[in-house]
Amino acid sequence: MQAHFENIQRISDMTTLPHAMLSLSSQVAEELDVMNLAERLMKGKGRPNTLASSERLELWDRLKILSPSVMQLQDP
Repeated sequence: MQAHFENIQRISDMTTLPHAMLSLSSQVAEELDVMNLAERLMKGKGRPNTLASSERLELWDRLKILSPSVMQLQDP
Protein backbone atom coordinates (compact mmCIF):
# COMPACT_ATOMS: atom_id res chain seq x y z
CA MET A 1 0.00 0.00 0.00
CA GLN A 2 2.82 2.40 0.92
CA ALA A 3 4.64 1.66 -2.34
CA HIS A 4 1.46 2.45 -4.26
CA PHE A 5 1.10 5.89 -2.62
CA GLU A 6 4.81 6.62 -3.04
CA ASN A 7 4.44 5.82 -6.75
CA ILE A 8 1.42 8.15 -7.02
CA GLN A 9 3.39 10.88 -5.22
CA ARG A 10 6.35 10.42 -7.58
CA ILE A 11 4.07 10.66 -10.63
CA SER A 12 2.46 13.79 -9.23
CA ASP A 13 5.82 15.37 -8.50
CA MET A 14 7.01 14.66 -12.05
CA THR A 15 3.91 15.74 -13.97
CA THR A 16 1.39 17.82 -12.09
CA LEU A 17 3.70 19.90 -9.92
CA PRO A 18 5.93 21.26 -12.73
CA HIS A 19 2.86 22.21 -14.78
CA ALA A 20 1.27 23.95 -11.81
CA MET A 21 4.49 25.84 -11.02
CA LEU A 22 4.86 27.01 -14.62
CA SER A 23 1.31 28.28 -14.64
CA LEU A 24 1.74 29.96 -11.27
CA SER A 25 5.02 31.64 -12.22
CA SER A 26 3.57 33.06 -15.45
CA GLN A 27 0.54 34.42 -13.59
CA VAL A 28 2.71 36.04 -10.93
CA ALA A 29 5.04 37.54 -13.56
CA GLU A 30 2.02 38.93 -15.38
CA GLU A 31 0.67 40.46 -12.18
CA LEU A 32 4.02 42.00 -11.29
CA ASP A 33 4.33 43.44 -14.81
CA VAL A 34 8.04 44.17 -14.55
CA MET A 35 8.41 44.62 -18.30
CA ASN A 36 5.91 47.48 -18.32
CA LEU A 37 7.90 49.28 -15.62
CA ALA A 38 11.13 48.80 -17.54
CA GLU A 39 9.54 50.04 -20.77
CA ARG A 40 8.29 53.18 -19.03
CA LEU A 41 11.79 53.86 -17.75
CA MET A 42 13.34 53.31 -21.18
CA LYS A 43 10.85 55.67 -22.83
CA GLY A 44 11.66 58.30 -20.22
CA LYS A 45 15.40 57.84 -20.79
CA GLY A 46 15.31 59.28 -24.29
CA ARG A 47 13.03 62.15 -23.33
CA PRO A 48 14.00 63.67 -19.98
CA ASN A 49 10.79 65.69 -19.61
CA THR A 50 8.56 62.62 -20.03
CA LEU A 51 8.97 61.35 -16.47
CA ALA A 52 9.32 63.44 -13.37
CA SER A 53 12.33 62.71 -11.21
CA SER A 54 10.10 61.38 -8.43
CA GLU A 55 8.32 59.08 -10.89
CA ARG A 56 11.64 57.69 -12.18
CA LEU A 57 12.75 56.99 -8.62
CA GLU A 58 9.45 55.29 -7.83
CA LEU A 59 9.74 53.08 -10.94
CA TRP A 60 13.32 52.12 -10.07
CA ASP A 61 12.34 51.30 -6.50
CA ARG A 62 9.50 49.08 -7.69
CA LEU A 63 11.79 47.33 -10.17
CA LYS A 64 14.41 46.69 -7.49
CA ILE A 65 11.78 44.96 -5.36
CA LEU A 66 9.95 43.05 -8.10
CA SER A 67 12.81 41.93 -10.35
CA PRO A 68 14.37 39.40 -7.93
CA SER A 69 10.92 37.87 -7.40
CA VAL A 70 10.42 37.36 -11.12
CA MET A 71 13.94 35.97 -11.59
CA GLN A 72 13.37 33.41 -8.82
CA LEU A 73 10.17 32.27 -10.49
CA GLN A 74 11.93 31.73 -13.80
CA ASP A 75 14.75 29.57 -12.39
CA PRO A 76 14.20 25.85 -13.00
